Amino acid sequence: KIMISKSNTNIADKLSLKAQDNYKRFQEELEKQFSDQSLREELLILYSNMLSRSADNYLDYVSEESKCNLVKEIYEKFLSYVSTASKHGDPKVEDISAVPNTVLAILKDSSFIVASVNEYLRVNRFLQPVISHPVLTLEALGYSLVILTIKEQNRLSELKSEMLATLEKVRHVNSDFELMVETINDFSSKLTNTEYQSLSSALCSGEFVLLGTREWKYQKKEGLVCLESRNSGFFSSSQFGITKQLRDIDYDVEHVIKTGKDFYYSKYPILAPVYHSEFLDLIIFKFSNDEADYFIAIIGIFGAKLSNQEASDLPIIRQYATKIFEDKGYGVGSYLYTQVTAILNSLPLSILYSLQYEELKDFVIDQIDYELSGELVVKVAKDQLNRFVFATVVCPSKKYSEAVRLRIQEVLVERLGAVNDILDYHLIVSDLPYVIVSFLVPIFNSLKSNFNIEEIQHEIRAITVSWEEQLLQKLCERHGKIEGQSIFNRFGGSISPAYRAGHQPEDAVNDLEAIIKLGASNPVAVSLNHFFDNQIGE
Repeated sequence: KIMISKSNTNIADKLSLKAQDNYKRFQEELEKQFSDQSLREELLILYSNMLSRSADNYLDYVSEESKCNLVKEIYEKFLSYVSTASKHGDPKVEDISAVPNTVLAILKDSSFIVASVNEYLRVNRFLQPVISHPVLTLEALGYSLVILTIKEQNRLSELKSEMLATLEKVRHVNSDFELMVETINDFSSKLTNTEYQSLSSALCSGEFVLLGTREWKYQKKEGLVCLESRNSGFFSSSQFGITKQLRDIDYDVEHVIKTGKDFYYSKYPILAPVYHSEFLDLIIFKFSNDEADYFIAIIGIFGAKLSNQEASDLPIIRQYATKIFEDKGYGVGSYLYTQVTAILNSLPLSILYSLQYEELKDFVIDQIDYELSGELVVKVAKDQLNRFVFATVVCPSKKYSEAVRLRIQEVLVERLGAVNDILDYHLIVSDLPYVIVSFLVPIFNSLKSNFNIEEIQHEIRAITVSWEEQLLQKLCERHGKIEGQSIFNRFGGSISPAYRAGHQPEDAVNDLEAIIKLGASNPVAVSLNHFFDNQIGE
């Protein structure tokens, strides 16, 4: 009586009305099919767990008779697994005969199973029926059940093998979790910078999905030596298929050695094989003693809690903010002090930690200058190892739209030759008269090794500059600021939307010059524009 002895037997009382109705029908069907009361009680508890962890319509697509057989089969396979499972809780994936195209996976309870399973199904485009929450966690028992029914029978073998591989990775990372926390805490205790200690503590407190750690020792004579026995998570097994790429992190450590820094952050160009399919976050800390320099690399993914925390309260960024205040002489509580804090809080974590102090300071000051001048701010910069490009645009609210954001995104991908979509985009809209939109674009596998950042910045500016503003700019370039402004004041408001849609501002300058020449002695003027291959302005 494993369910009765360890599970919550009163769980049925807490179900929704619809789930309670399903529960009663299931109970009635059990009494018809099985005479063994103990078995019925066990199956009822298992089914009530299913209902409590899933949508109310869980398994509505099968008959009550099949539902009873399904729950009984799951129960029997679960008992078999518990009696034979290794102490490591190796996952097991089996067919379920009671319902077609259904598999059951069982493993010891682990973190981020739900996220990993859902991500696997999404990436591989499996179309399962109404099971909206495919993971059933029997918390009191310490096990998780993954129950999946798919529509495509020909993909059942693929589902079983790949699901097993996914859950093996989840199990391996989770089995090393305590070791990773112990390793990070041990290293953190030797750091002298309190901000670095705060960040390393946050990484172990559930605000960061820990996926691996790796350590090195560096001496000038010996060079950089990896302490292989200290590897954990992704670094300690070849089953993830990314061991070789992860060992390239040695180059990041060598970069840190050259720069003499004690802290380094970068988005790492490998998609996480568990949790969510996104690029990994890489953090490197360093401490030194009389014998050598020591480094630890921590890989994982920033959790929502840490990502959504105000940047001015984040370890290290708080240190940068204080330095900006000191360098610029902004007193605590002053208007500019408040503005710097607001700007820092508007930036995504991936960009904040990637920028060097001087880059971050320049960006903040540029935004303050924008508020004073009202001019568009566009900042584009590479990360230290040429893996990503960061682009941030400060744009007047009245000029920003989703179409503008998509066009900026297209420019970045096209001009950088990136074969991936935008990795990350972050939009801040507030009561201020401008919006801030930030992009992070992967370029490590770019088709274009050379690109001009100034040209990209110019092109982005052009996207957010209105047609009228471009016309005024062109008139001033050709006729000088005073006369150009005069021509614009005289004719700018009379140009129709149809003309603006079909002509570039450069064309309008030529046409306006022709109009200006009109008079009694010159009643007709002709302005010719050459259109090539339907491209306006060519």
